[in-house]
Amino acid sequence: MFFADQARSSDFDLAETAGTIRIWRNAEGLPSDSVTAIIQTRDGFLWAGTSAGLVRFDGVKFTPLKLADSLTNNPISVTALCEDSDGRLWIGTQQNGLYQLFQGIVRHYTTDRGLLDNGVTSLEADKKGLVWIGTQSGLNLWTGQEFKSFTTNDGLPDKFISGVNVARSGTVWITTRVGMCRFINGHIAPYALQTESQGRSPEYLGAYEDHRGNLWAFGDTYLINLAEGKRFNYFRSSESASVRIWSLCEGRDGRLWIGTSGRGLFCFEDNRFQPVVLGENRWSYDVRAICEDREGNLWLGTYGGGLAQLRPQSMHVLRVGEGLPDGLPTALTLASGGRVYVGIQRAGLFVGESGRFERTGGDGGLAAQNFVTAVCAAPDGTVWAGTLGDGLYGLRDDREIHFTTADGLADDSVLAVCLDGQGAVWAGTRAGTVHRFAGNKMTRFDTGQGLPGTPVTVLIRSAAGGIWAGTQDGQILREQDGTFMDIRKANDPGQNPVLALDEGETGRLWIGTAGGGLACLTNGTTVSWNTSNGLPSSVVAGVVEDGSRNLWLATGAGIYRVNSADLEAALCNPQIPLACKFISEAKTLSASATVFGGTRAALSPDGELWFATSDGVLNIDTRQSEIPPSTFPVCIENAAWNGGAPVSLLHGALWSPAGDSGPPIKTPVDLRSLEIHFTALSYVAPGDLRFRHKLEGSDPDWVNDGGARLVRYGRLPYGHYRFRVAARNADEDWQEAAETFAFIVPTPLYFQSWAIFLYGLSAIALVTAIVRIVSHRRLRIALARLEQQQTLERERMRIARDMHDEMGSKLTKISFLSEHAQVDAESTGPFAGKMQTIAQTSRELLQTMDEIVWVVNPRNDTLENLVTYLSHYAIEYFQNTRVECELRLSSEIPYYPLSSEARHNLFLTFEEALNNVLKHSGASKVQVEMAVNALVFEVKVTDNGQGFIVPPLSGPVDRMAGKRGGNGLRNMRQRLADIGGECLVSSQPAAGTTVTARIRLNKKTAGKT
Repeated sequence: MFFADQARSSDFDLAETAGTIRIWRNAEGLPSDSVTAIIQTRDGFLWAGTSAGLVRFDGVKFTPLKLADSLTNNPISVTALCEDSDGRLWIGTQQNGLYQLFQGIVRHYTTDRGLLDNGVTSLEADKKGLVWIGTQSGLNLWTGQEFKSFTTNDGLPDKFISGVNVARSGTVWITTRVGMCRFINGHIAPYALQTESQGRSPEYLGAYEDHRGNLWAFGDTYLINLAEGKRFNYFRSSESASVRIWSLCEGRDGRLWIGTSGRGLFCFEDNRFQPVVLGENRWSYDVRAICEDREGNLWLGTYGGGLAQLRPQSMHVLRVGEGLPDGLPTALTLASGGRVYVGIQRAGLFVGESGRFERTGGDGGLAAQNFVTAVCAAPDGTVWAGTLGDGLYGLRDDREIHFTTADGLADDSVLAVCLDGQGAVWAGTRAGTVHRFAGNKMTRFDTGQGLPGTPVTVLIRSAAGGIWAGTQDGQILREQDGTFMDIRKANDPGQNPVLALDEGETGRLWIGTAGGGLACLTNGTTVSWNTSNGLPSSVVAGVVEDGSRNLWLATGAGIYRVNSADLEAALCNPQIPLACKFISEAKTLSASATVFGGTRAALSPDGELWFATSDGVLNIDTRQSEIPPSTFPVCIENAAWNGGAPVSLLHGALWSPAGDSGPPIKTPVDLRSLEIHFTALSYVAPGDLRFRHKLEGSDPDWVNDGGARLVRYGRLPYGHYRFRVAARNADEDWQEAAETFAFIVPTPLYFQSWAIFLYGLSAIALVTAIVRIVSHRRLRIALARLEQQQTLERERMRIARDMHDEMGSKLTKISFLSEHAQVDAESTGPFAGKMQTIAQTSRELLQTMDEIVWVVNPRNDTLENLVTYLSHYAIEYFQNTRVECELRLSSEIPYYPLSSEARHNLFLTFEEALNNVLKHSGASKVQVEMAVNALVFEVKVTDNGQGFIVPPLSGPVDRMAGKRGGNGLRNMRQRLADIGGECLVSSQPAAGTTVTARIRLNKKTAGKT
């Protein structure tokens, strides 16, 4: 049951079936509401030719194809479309000739290129790559290089070609206004076919070969099966003036869809015309083109009514509108002739045929208020119905048989009915008995024959003979030769009532229960499933296998299907959950407190499934539901940058050379914005498709787009990128586009590698020049300073020599004369004392001058000379005194320059320390230690004298008298502080004193830069 109704006298209205039909008109982007040709090319796009141009369609938007070089300025009217074996799209027009789209290029062919006429009526391509073109002036054949022409001189019955059809055998069938012919072995041969009839014009004649090899010819109002020589007329002669057959298309299920003018769409099946009515207020009835896509959708091109999509509907719920009462279906059975019997809760029994239901049983007997619990149909046409409280009924040819407790039934509540292999009727009752009716004899079975005495809820025939029975307490029994045996095992579904039994082709027994889920008895083992291992509901009221051994379940959560492969996997490994695929929300729940097991799921010989559900009688055509969901193409359509015109990114024969994905596209250097359009070519529910994308080089992961089919980017860093896109339907796997979009955002010239290299060289040269200039300047300054320093050192050397030579010699002479004068003078008296003072003072001045000469002499500006001088000075200072002097020096004194200021201050501090030891400490021993550690020079003077309390730095001073002005410790600390050093004094009464002079060996003490 696709779209056409099988009613004998009424037409099926698609407009009443939600979700099966959709229309696109000019307001939705179609160039014109008159669609004359439809085709789906191998890349998945749908093409619609209209009276105002050609468009490409992806299910959401129309993209026009510009047909250039038209002979007039009027809109180009498309009349025919076809795709050849190389993937070229051929476009025939009403008066603008022929177009070809291949590898993104549109080529135009007219009479100037060899076409017989610019009015193209039909197009057809064969397996050899040849294209047959029917025109208003004859037949053309495109060989790949040129057009060959065939006219009436070559055997055509008439120059006006109505249609061309290439059969699978290779025969080309050509129809004209006055006759039909074939192209065989390079020649046109006539084919005798009577087309003339009163009131009919043979102008609209065509031919078509179906998948079974039947060749059909169609005239205005009839079909002819040329293989069988049968002619099928449908339209009455009074309709002939307004009715014509325009188009014919074969569906995947073998039905022929016929488009007409005046009566819309028809389905031809089983040698019968079945009208498909489109709503009178919404549709044009002129169907010019028909195409079935790869997903089974039927596309109609109408004259003035736009483009229509009819979606395949494998399921249909029959309710009040089809003649059923407003009640709960309780049981059903299938009879011969395609009839369906349905029991309704408290509404009696109904029979359905060709989609319409009527009450059966009349007003008496099986009354309308009866609660029908179970139904079965016998081969002789008798229908048996069990009721809740009114016994068992048998109906045939307006006759009725009625069995109650008065006739031997144990209970008037019959919960189950079935037929065995011999045609006998079995009935199970609420009293726990089973009754067998064969001929005029009724046999009763109870506990004496093995029944448990609990209500018998289900009965079905066993393929091996006898019957299967299920009870309200969950027992499964097998009847054979009048005896029932309990086959329940330890792992059976407990004490839950049995609602359904079904014996599969392989001998498996499927068991549906109320609360215990589903179980399968196979090879003596029972495997069960419930909501914990995959089953959607614990209530399974109907079980049936289809022709492909898929298992269908009518449950409390809806209708579900288990594929045969998943079923085998679950049976082989009970740890695997049962993979149930949701099919319909129609639930199967009983409103009665009494458990009964009427058949709620059945399979017809032609593959249709019937379910008794809470929503009505559900019919599923497994021929369509078993069509595997096809993978649909996902493609990137185009890209535009900086708001410019889009660049096509489609691949395939129509758009690019085979296998040529091309190098990455270079975008403008100043890329400010990028917009990428993509799509997925699935037409079942394009609005439900979901997309995601990833721009490699920018996006760290996939980005969900929802239903949007475009993405925008702003400025992107320079570099290489690759755009990927994927799409999916709800709850299905992602399908990624086969082709990606690789592009490069080029680096500007001023950012190119060679430019950066030049920039680097320039920077290096500049830095080198600056460094050279600075270094030369510093060198000049250093040389000037060095020259100044050398000049200063030379002056110091001169001063030191002069002082040593001039002043030293004179002071030595004064000291010598004073000492001799002291010897010559009397040892007593004032003159002798004065001479002694003069001699002492001259010696001290001589020593001081020696110190000054040592300080001024630049040759002594090193740490090593300082240590040597201080060592000698300490030994000489304590010579001929009571104080013993001990020296401790580092084994190695490094070379380090010292300024004269540093040497001078350090020497004065050292001298002050020695002076304090000799004059004030009362020590008998002094230790002088000099060491260099980590660029720190340290001089430590330690005595064993009487010691003292070291005053704070800011406090009064007790022992600070000395020949250097009496400032003592304060002067020592200040001198070292001036050169960046420090003076530490530690002492305690009667514990000696330690004076530490410490300076850092740096530029300040070196006195050089």
